Amino acid sequence: QTLDFVKEKIAYWTKFNKARLTVMVALEKLNCLVDDSDPDVDIPNFVHAFHTAERIRQAHPTLDWFHLTG
Repeated sequence: QTLDFVKEKIAYWTKFNKARLTVMVALEKLNCLVDDSDPDVDIPNFVHAFHTAERIRQAHPTLDWFHLTG
């Protein structure tokens, strides 16, 4: 990869104009994702995302941005 290639990809992917989704629809789309790095999780990714956010909220109650990104 070249620097120009990376700059082009950054410009392309950081416009956030690829889709318009509600948060719930975006979370539902997570169920189509196969995460090979976490094969022991037998619950849908949608549920796993909520569990992760809730555990982060409990551990770091003052970091509201972290609850969302977790």
